[in-house]
Amino acid sequence: MPQRVSVAIGGPRKMQNLKLLARVRDLRARAEEILAQAETMTDADARDMMRAVAVSYEKLARRLEQEADEA
Repeated sequence: MPQRVSVAIGGPRKMQNLKLLARVRDLRARAEEILAQAETMTDADARDMMRAVAVSYEKLARRLEQEADEA
């Protein structure tokens, strides 16, 4: 009996790109949530740290987006 192989339309590379782009969307959503939380903080140091975390999430999202574009 032949073995069934499941391949998404566009192949494995397309599926990998879709996964990367989904991760990009999630990272950007997290960054927005963190920024929103940062704005509610009264402690300036904590607010700045939260903003830095949000910036890091956005940088990671941009890297993954670039990787998806290059693949």
